[in-house]
Amino acid sequence: MASFDAIVEEATTRGSNGVPGVVLTAIDRNGNPLYTKSSGYTSLDPSAPPISPNNTFHLASCTKLITSIAALQCVSRGILSLDDPSLITTHLPELASQPILALNTGPDASSTPFLYAAPHHRITLRMLLAHTSGIGYDVLDPRLQAWRKSRNEPPLALSGGPTPAVFAIPLLFEPGQGLAYGGGLDWAGELIARVTGQSLGVYLQQHVFAPLGMRCCGFRAVGELVQVATRGKDGGLVPFVVEEGMAGEAEAEAEGGGGGLYASVKDYMALLVDLLREEPRVLGREMVALLFAPQFAEGSAALEGLRGCRDVYETMTGGLTRGLRVNHGLGGVLVMEDAINLGRTKGTLTWGGSFGLMWFVNRERGVAAMYASQMYPPGDDRTAELMRGFVKEVWSILEEREGR
Repeated sequence: MASFDAIVEEATTRGSNGVPGVVLTAIDRNGNPLYTKSSGYTSLDPSAPPISPNNTFHLASCTKLITSIAALQCVSRGILSLDDPSLITTHLPELASQPILALNTGPDASSTPFLYAAPHHRITLRMLLAHTSGIGYDVLDPRLQAWRKSRNEPPLALSGGPTPAVFAIPLLFEPGQGLAYGGGLDWAGELIARVTGQSLGVYLQQHVFAPLGMRCCGFRAVGELVQVATRGKDGGLVPFVVEEGMAGEAEAEAEGGGGGLYASVKDYMALLVDLLREEPRVLGREMVALLFAPQFAEGSAALEGLRGCRDVYETMTGGLTRGLRVNHGLGGVLVMEDAINLGRTKGTLTWGGSFGLMWFVNRERGVAAMYASQMYPPGDDRTAELMRGFVKEVWSILEEREGR
């Protein structure tokens, strides 16, 4: 059987139609490498340089962890609260005023296709961070797609527009009574900006990036940007062309807390490793614990909603959550049991990004890791295969180091 290194090298060889390039990194709590490999190139251009941890990647939804950390910083400073709905009412009135949307299936559906109801509960920051506010993504939900179409609007979730213009949309359920993957972190970023009086980018630079020496992070790409690839009709690799309704690198108007950041793997790993420390620099122990604390009670509508999103989170997490019980922390999906084929995975926090990225952190095991490529759309077979291989390789190294 070929080693994982050999599999990665074969997949990133020019002409292999695997993936153009990947950067793979796993580091322990002391900053020592467990596994590192960069293979392939920054684009499909024959003259493209080799890919490296210093290259810049569009993080997509890997942005969400950073926004969650910023929000919890504000909670620890006393300028935000996780559970005070008046903060949303006061600072995000465009969100607080949204009704609950339902499709009308009655006899008058042709004339009145949508039904609206006033919510009985108010949205909180905790709900925004855990995807239980009722805000979805119009690119994922048929109800929101129908609503957009009735207004002669395309789906806007990927447009890069200002958060109020993109995510001031009807709720999909009573706040706190379900789960929908959507624009909650974009609204959380907007809340941070409005409460602090700084743009989200300026806040992150001062309170997250600078303290950790993260020099390539921001809402505009700096340095050598890895180009996104996709598959043509024949399955071969081709450069990705921005689709209708999506923002390109220079087109995003907003600093989207849900998916707008760019960063190098070196920088992102500095953040992940910080979360392993006994005394993290960017968050106190109490707030770090909340990142990793399960938010949903057994039998709750939120947990059932998360289970209903299994296809989404299994795609985004590289097989790390496949077939396992999960919950949601305030920083991502939380693995709630050990995996027979991997080892002691319980307590792992993980998420990914739609351009072929994923990360995971386990504080008890002392490991932080990131898989970074730039492939679209999510769920690409070769990307998924390599992600699964990376996860397996890292956990195998951990188990071997601990003599298991």
